[in-house]
Amino acid sequence: MYYNARQILTTFALALLGANLCACAKPTEQTTQHQAVRENFYELTELDLSKVGFAKQIALTDNTDILIINDKGELWQIPHPDRPAKLAEGMSDMVAPVAKFDKIAFANKDGYFTLIQNGQIHRSTVRLSPHSAMLMLPFATIAVEIHDDGTASLVRLEVVGDEVRAVARFHPVLPDARPVQINFTGDNTNGHIAILSHPDSTTYQHGVLGDDIEAGQIQFLERHSLTPLAKPLAVKGLVFEANTVQILPHQHGNHLVGTMSGNGQGAKVVVIDNIDNHLKIIAQSTPLPQHRWQSPFVFDDKLYAVQMPHLVGRLVKYTQMGDKLTETALGEGYSNHAIGRFETNLVTSHQGFAIIPHKGYRNVSLLTFDNKPIPIDKTLPSPIVHTVSNDVFGCFLLADGSVWKIDLSK
Repeated sequence: MYYNARQILTTFALALLGANLCACAKPTEQTTQHQAVRENFYELTELDLSKVGFAKQIALTDNTDILIINDKGELWQIPHPDRPAKLAEGMSDMVAPVAKFDKIAFANKDGYFTLIQNGQIHRSTVRLSPHSAMLMLPFATIAVEIHDDGTASLVRLEVVGDEVRAVARFHPVLPDARPVQINFTGDNTNGHIAILSHPDSTTYQHGVLGDDIEAGQIQFLERHSLTPLAKPLAVKGLVFEANTVQILPHQHGNHLVGTMSGNGQGAKVVVIDNIDNHLKIIAQSTPLPQHRWQSPFVFDDKLYAVQMPHLVGRLVKYTQMGDKLTETALGEGYSNHAIGRFETNLVTSHQGFAIIPHKGYRNVSLLTFDNKPIPIDKTLPSPIVHTVSNDVFGCFLLADGSVWKIDLSK
């Protein structure tokens, strides 16, 4: 078998001598944090999946256990590398599972939302939309439902008796939408729901995510009723060329970050605030040329993006100056999105590092607080297709079904 033949738990060092990829950035003195990175010895290990099989989806639980849906539709939990436990069968890998608040949500083999809570399996008649994502709340799950006519709704799902039922809906949303929870004025724990809505296939035809459907609006919805809390953001001639948004913390709360394209121009990064119950753009970058795209991400409460991840792979840091986002180039050859895939951001962040794939998705660099991308001197056996992380490690699902982990707790 594939997993028996390969030696697992392969260890390698973080090659740091002369490892600054940022040829375009002016050299600076090493900071204390950067020196600490150079003194550490990092390990990248392949999980032993000989008992689990070929991984198709991964997620993390509250207590940092790893969840895996394999190619047989089995759901496994790995609390320790040598103690995997099979939790359920009959899963679908069309959406990633989500685990929080001692609950696990997933799609069954027929695509219907299913929940494990207190050791009991609760089923529903809500069919999840492929490539979308779920958001777990303490007493509910926010998910994207696909209808027979191909349209999609955002739904709030709660346990009622032995079943899970939709208690609120908002329609229409992007079929592959990935909702986020945000509080514009405080902690996101009590935040409400931001979602891309009103699918548009005519305004800007690019297909960077594998289809011609983009979002015409972004909504801010109350998390219980899914009713609008603010006037949505919509700009004539522009679409959100993505399936999700990022959250950018600031001193007094949070902003949203999106990617918009159209009106004869390519993608620009926009920062969005809720002003007097109206979602508005408060800052934006210079647009790229038409049919050129970029994928933003947030690390250390700062805004970055990979511009043209399928061509140049330019890593930039954005700084807000008034209503403009000015960019500082940090290097080239990176990519946080593979053309035609629905994972729009393969960068995963730890409290001390952001892990950024290179073009080809078989190598990664660590971005430090001082904006120095540090390459890891190891080539993975297959391209990265999904990433997750917590405060202890980053986890990579590869196209060959293997799962690799880098320990960042040192």
